Amino acid sequence: MTEHKKGPVPDFNRPERILIGTVLKKHLAERGITHYSVSKTLGTSRQYIHGVLNGDFSCTRARYLRICEAAGVDFDEVLAEVAEMKGAGK
Repeated sequence: MTEHKKGPVPDFNRPERILIGTVLKKHLAERGITHYSVSKTLGTSRQYIHGVLNGDFSCTRARYLRICEAAGVDFDEVLAEVAEMKGAGK
């Protein structure tokens, strides 16, 4: 993450956040993991997790890593799926 006059700049833009959230939601659903259980594991609100997974909230790479950890999925795998989705959209 880079610094900006008004604070840190997020690692991902909104379209990327939406794709990452889509992939993470799929993995959470496959594992039967709820937004609530992820929020409790991370010590955040369910609304925050919901917003992150919908691409509404900026999220750092470190926070995505923690969400992936809670979901039992590798972040590199998530990013690979996102890259496939981007490639299919061309």
